Amino acid sequence: MIVIYTLMTSIIFGSRSKNKVMGQMQYTCPRCGRPAFHALVRTRRRFTLYFLPVIPMSKTTTLRCTLCGFQELVDNDRADAWFPQGQSGVPDVPQHTPKETDAF
Repeated sequence: MIVIYTLMTSIIFGSRSKNKVMGQMQYTCPRCGRPAFHALVRTRRRFTLYFLPVIPMSKTTTLRCTLCGFQELVDNDRADAWFPQGQSGVPDVPQHTPKETDAF
């Protein structure tokens, strides 16, 4: 009886956030006025029970300036349009490819 009462009074719950960088975009920062890269970061908050994530609570997306640290909220649908799930990198910028060298 005492063991059951002790187990019932020790419920551990809370919330946990997980950040994921979706990609980077380059434009002029509204705060510092310099052209800089801005990291698009998706934050997901979940309700936890005994330190295990159980229920998703919220999903937010922010753009962070890499020079001054300015952050601005972005609509989640708009962020998904910029960087579809599974795609990372810089949009509309070709990836660097190594140059071919001639063999001697």
